[in-house]
Amino acid sequence: MVERALCKEIWGGNCREVVLYPLFRCVYGHSPSKSDLPTASHTVVVDWDGETATVDVANLIRTVLSPFIGEKLIAKLLENLEIDAILARDIAQAPNLPFERFLDCLNFRQIPRRSLELMVHEMLSLLEVSPKVSWLSGYSKNEVPDTLWEIISNGENEAVIGPVPDSVADSNLEKLAELIGDPVFHHSLIVEICRRSLPKTLADAAYERFRVSPNVDKWDLRESHELIVDTYGS
Repeated sequence: MVERALCKEIWGGNCREVVLYPLFRCVYGHSPSKSDLPTASHTVVVDWDGETATVDVANLIRTVLSPFIGEKLIAKLLENLEIDAILARDIAQAPNLPFERFLDCLNFRQIPRRSLELMVHEMLSLLEVSPKVSWLSGYSKNEVPDTLWEIISNGENEAVIGPVPDSVADSNLEKLAELIGDPVFHHSLIVEICRRSLPKTLADAAYERFRVSPNVDKWDLRESHELIVDTYGS
């Protein structure tokens, strides 16, 4: 956990004043620029280690988004916040977002940025902490080991949504083709398979999963079929 940092590392700019956990206040009053703040900013009372403080939500989110702030502090900062669509969009960009908050993002159709670069040890931690959203390991640019994916795919998956990122490892696309999710997930998965000219059998398998998904969209289904035909032939 970061207990001290330079002002510029937390609030931007070029001030080198040392700021301290938990509020990282600068003696010169530096904070996010007014242009970065929402016009209707509000405050919440947050508890830190038995002490309470009134915190501006915009400032709090700015802290959450800092790459210098660790998971434990972020979890503490967010524990008293009611997550809505706007906050979900913001916290989804946090590079150190705790795994237990991933579902908060998915519930508002936001893909946590951190999931795109998960290392194998982080995939294992995600499976342990939030098994129902551990399928997000498949969105990583790093390959999910087959033995780990077998456990993930055989579990109960929740909130499988798209779009599938264009940075995902090729080998993970084959694994993702085993899942059933929303129409955006299936269509974007097929788009990635076709864009990379991976084997047609993989595109066909992804299409079959799309066809039997409970939320199938006939227009996306038709478009996906036409894309497969255009890419591989009939």
